[in-house]
Formats: sequence, structure tokens, C-alpha cells
Amino acid sequence: MAELFNKEGQVVEAYTQEEVEQKLDEIRQSTKSEVESQKNEEIENLNLEVKEKDEAITQLREDLEKEKSKDKNLTGQRRIIEEKEKKIEGLETGMKNLKEEMEKRLTEIANQGKEKMVKTMINELARGEKNVAEKIEFWYKKFAGEPADETEIQERVKNAYTLATGGKATIPITGPVISAAGGTPVINPTGEKFSSELTDLAHRMGISDKELKKHGYI
Repeated sequence: MAELFNKEGQVVEAYTQEEVEQKLDEIRQSTKSEVESQKNEEIENLNLEVKEKDEAITQLREDLEKEKSKDKNLTGQRRIIEEKEKKIEGLETGMKNLKEEMEKRLTEIANQGKEKMVKTMINELARGEKNVAEKIEFWYKKFAGEPADETEIQERVKNAYTLATGGKATIPITGPVISAAGGTPVINPTGEKFSSELTDLAHRMGISDKELKKHGYI
């Protein structure tokens, strides 16, 4: 931890850039492991259901072939065959629906994992300061497009943190830069302008000059 001073002259702890990288990477790896574990459990359950349905279909097909090989003139033979064919069709439809539902479920798990990862990363960097978390989240949501993977999520949170703190290497947990009252974050309470490097970072993340001017950064 680095030692910084707040506006009252009190020493406060803050993350260094190295610590920021380490914290975000730890959270990314942990969340990724949790998501993979949950997905594997869901897939295992799916495989058991698919196996059961597949075995039932195989048995019905064998029974159907036996029925078809019998004397076609037997009373009710056609009805028996049709019933078995309908059962097979129903099981195959159920199999298809099951796989589609599981694909949706796995997508939901992945999305929930990403949301949890972002939230945990932001809260960790904010160190319990609500307004800091809101400012980081504000910039994160301003970035254009969806992150491709967990590594890009980590990079975006780091960049959002950089913009939220005005590009400072470390950020005190209290002080005029981040303090604000009320539920809505004060994005730029001091009217401090972005450096050319921060403005370039914002541009690269898809944030327009119009948005920066709106909050007094340029």
C-alpha cells in the first residue's frame, strides 16, 4: 500500500498501480474459476439427462424394428407401430429442447459471471467508497461495445478506474477528488481537466468529446 494524505492531512491507504493489476487479476481468475465450475456442473447434469433420453430412444427404436418385422396382418399392429414412432418423435423433440435450454442457461451463467466480475473489481478498487465505485462504474458503462473476454473486462475496469481518478497513480480513499454527498456520483466536482493522455484514453475507449465536455473534462 502507498501512503497518501487526504484534505484533512490524515494518512490514508491507497492501491499502487501494481496492486491494482494484481487485485484485478486475482478477481478475474477467481470469478472465471467459479463460472467454469458452475458451467461444468450444468453440463454434467445435461449429459445425464441426454444419456437417459438417448437410451430410451435406442430402446424404442429396437422395439419398433421388432414390431415392424412381425406379421403385418396382426390386429392392431399398425397402431402399435405408430404409437412407438410418436414416442420416439416426442423424445427427440424433448432432447432438442433440452439442449437449447441448456445453451441459454450456460449463456446466462457466463453473463452473470461477467457482471459479478465487474462489480467485484469495481468494489475492490473503490475500497468501500460508494461514490468512487459509482464513478468507476460510470466510466465503465461509457465504453463502446461489449468486452470480448475476462481479460478485456479487467482492462476496461482498470481504464475506468484511471479516468475516475483523473489518471493518478494512486487514489486516497477520501478527499476532495472523490468525495460527494447524495446518491448520484459527482463525476467532476473540481472541474479538473483531463490531460491529453487521459483524453486520448477516453477516445480509444469510445467516449466522445461531447461526453467529456458535458462533464467539464475538456
